[in-house]
Amino acid sequence: MSAYLAHEFTLRLTDRGVAVNREVLVQPRNPYGAGDRTDIAVQATLVHDPYAATPAAAPERLVVVVEVKGAWNDGLLSDQRNQLAVRYLPESSSDTGIYVVGWYPVGLWTAARDRRKTKASRLVRDDVERALAEQADDIALQLKLRTRPVLLEIPRPHPASEL
Repeated sequence: MSAYLAHEFTLRLTDRGVAVNREVLVQPRNPYGAGDRTDIAVQATLVHDPYAATPAAAPERLVVVVEVKGAWNDGLLSDQRNQLAVRYLPESSSDTGIYVVGWYPVGLWTAARDRRKTKASRLVRDDVERALAEQADDIALQLKLRTRPVLLEIPRPHPASEL
């Protein structure tokens, strides 16, 4: 899903001078390239902001960090805060992030013993959406950071034999 989103962002934003990068290393942990990596970083460099009150009021660089999860992810209800807001946004010198949750129709999954299917089937979309929205409000109040949760429903076509 990260590759798909990065591709779509690139198609829509590249002509506007915006860079879309995947797996951006924001906090190295050792000299071999291990560390914190954002799923997607959308970056723009500002040369001139005609709406800024003073030239110093506009940042030189804007970054929006996009963290992507599947609904089955163990950290689904905690990573918007613990991963995106607490780690990735400060490490990217950003105050804005998008927390994308891929919501797949479990009725179309064919793997019978897939733990991800079992975990996702126990979730109620409205409950997850509400919990993440409340968490984003808390993040804004407590950490002065903006996160936006987005549940992205991923429809899957039926096999051709069923059409």
